[in-house]
Amino acid sequence: MFNLQKIKDAASAATAEVTRIAVQINDLYDKGQIEDALKLKESLETAKAEAKSQNELYASMVDAALAEGNGSGEKFVPAHGKKETFENKDRRASKEYADKFWDAFRNGVTPATVKDGRHSGEKYGILMDSISETGGSPVGEDGGFLNPVDFDNMIIELKRQYVDLGDYVNKEAVVAYSGWRVVEQFAAALPLTAMTELAVLTDGDEGESPKFNKVEYTLVDRGDFLRVSNAQLQDTPVSLMTYLAKWFSKKLVLTHNSLILTLINAISATAVTDNKTTLAAIKTMLNKTLDPAFSASAGIFTNQSGLDILDSLVDGTGRPLMQPDPTNATKFQIKGRPVVFLSDAHWANLTAATRSRIAIGDLASYATLFERSMFEFATTNVGGSAWRSNSTEVRGIARMDVEEVDTGACGLLTVVV
Repeated sequence: MFNLQKIKDAASAATAEVTRIAVQINDLYDKGQIEDALKLKESLETAKAEAKSQNELYASMVDAALAEGNGSGEKFVPAHGKKETFENKDRRASKEYADKFWDAFRNGVTPATVKDGRHSGEKYGILMDSISETGGSPVGEDGGFLNPVDFDNMIIELKRQYVDLGDYVNKEAVVAYSGWRVVEQFAAALPLTAMTELAVLTDGDEGESPKFNKVEYTLVDRGDFLRVSNAQLQDTPVSLMTYLAKWFSKKLVLTHNSLILTLINAISATAVTDNKTTLAAIKTMLNKTLDPAFSASAGIFTNQSGLDILDSLVDGTGRPLMQPDPTNATKFQIKGRPVVFLSDAHWANLTAATRSRIAIGDLASYATLFERSMFEFATTNVGGSAWRSNSTEVRGIARMDVEEVDTGACGLLTVVV
């Protein structure tokens, strides 16, 4: 078993040193101390070479661990970056942070306008101190300020009003823009080996040694903008939060669904020729196609057209296949598995609208949603058409990626509508 913690810590420290020197150079340039900044160039190049070497060593050791089949001792290994610190999160939860955030929001203050001197770095220091997590080159250049914790929580709470497939897949909250997850391949376990006196057990005599896959992710910036009247912008922070959170939470759900459905739609589907065989196809998927471990925790996912088909199916005694969930009369289940359905507008039918998709599986095992748990908002009253319309454009950004983890955990049927 490899112990990678020391190598990982050394790589993290080397990367942090590069950031420290780069920030120092940037500060010297801001102060006009060009010669002093140039003197640090050699130190920066040395630190970058050291960081590259340390990270390459760490990546090589992780690959070696995977080859040995021991999984490196941790399931998720970021390629670079760091977790959000408690200090950062506590700062974003403070009243001072919220007050400065909304002041900056109303006045079009961004990290870029503070860095170039258009707005006071001293006044908005608490916001600037938190943007080390926002990315960009240099750090914080491309995004807005991190939302106050209450604002993030409101967005997350409002997401629950919609059918979000992101709630059914596995979720990894990450800060690093790219990395990988070490995942053990699913395989049926073998029974214990019969032993004779003084027999020596060997590791994996029958192929029992676990095998591991490396699932890589790369976060992508995904955003949209909303035009807000300048009069509305002067409303109370609570009213602004509610208005913006409703807009952004729906956008997040639609984005999650779009990314996950792209994976599901690519699954090799079993075509059901007529509705009479749909019941048998669903039973076969649950009883035989999926491994019992996946079938037991599976859900049934479709659109409105697929729901209409499922609602018409009856078993051999004439009883409806789809039954109300005994714990919630507004929800349904089939053979004890929950039925989740989306709008036809968001999950379109196939083949000139003549076929609907029905996905059956354990989505938590099938895919992982890698997502930053922190959202960013920024405003401008000079860009786009904001100046001409006496309004302010609000941009919201989220960063995420969805990757397949275990293709055997989900199957797909296409049925005639």
